Amino acid sequence: MRGDDTQPPGLRIIEILDPGCGQDNVLFRLLVMREHSVSPEGESITLRYFELEAGSGGMAVHPFTGMYRRLADGAESVSLTGGSVGLSSAYLRGHRLGTYLQDEIVRWAAQWPNAKVQPIVLSDIDAYEENKSRRNRYYEQFGIVFDYSGPECSSGVSQGLCAGDLTPVSPDVWRKSIKEYDLIDYLRRHSAEKVKLLRDIQKLHANIDFQQQVIRDSQARPFKWAMNHFANRYPYAAPSVLTLSGLMLLLWAVV
Repeated sequence: MRGDDTQPPGLRIIEILDPGCGQDNVLFRLLVMREHSVSPEGESITLRYFELEAGSGGMAVHPFTGMYRRLADGAESVSLTGGSVGLSSAYLRGHRLGTYLQDEIVRWAAQWPNAKVQPIVLSDIDAYEENKSRRNRYYEQFGIVFDYSGPECSSGVSQGLCAGDLTPVSPDVWRKSIKEYDLIDYLRRHSAEKVKLLRDIQKLHANIDFQQQVIRDSQARPFKWAMNHFANRYPYAAPSVLTLSGLMLLLWAVV
């Protein structure tokens, strides 16, 4: 859906994958909801995500937000963050989820190429060791350049640029770890899989019932069961064996 010049659906399911274990190893699933609003002052977009796994936190505390404003003098501006950017749960980080959502905001903002991008301020508060370089790369991949300050680029402010200068990321950046589905298509697919599983379960139960009946028959009439089983398995040899068995029974009766 993304990357083919079409807008992702307003409601979708995304699966977060483990790239090292193939496309079938789903770590967790999210419901993503896209909201768009228009007012006399401008437009806004909000991406909310809901964690679907049991015991998860539910709705995101900090949705991803973009805002466009047009002033009376004709000046245009866009905000790419709505004041803050972050993922609500630690286990969501490191899977390109932030890049996936932020890229949608950047592509949305590109429809006003002359709008000034509001400055993004990087704080040294979230510049702890495992987060600082990831945070800086996160913004830089969209063509945002910073005037860094503080030790080892721990803080800074983005340089001025227009929305047309932003660079959306290639879908290949996140496709190895994220798969997206239209919500209705996803529900239909899983409904079909559920029906198939129920049919498979019914077949297994029927097979269990059959095997249990076979066991009961073998216990009630072991000789007859053995003869029937042999005849079914070796139909060409069955007549000779049955004849021999009959003679043995006759001899046994005579003796």
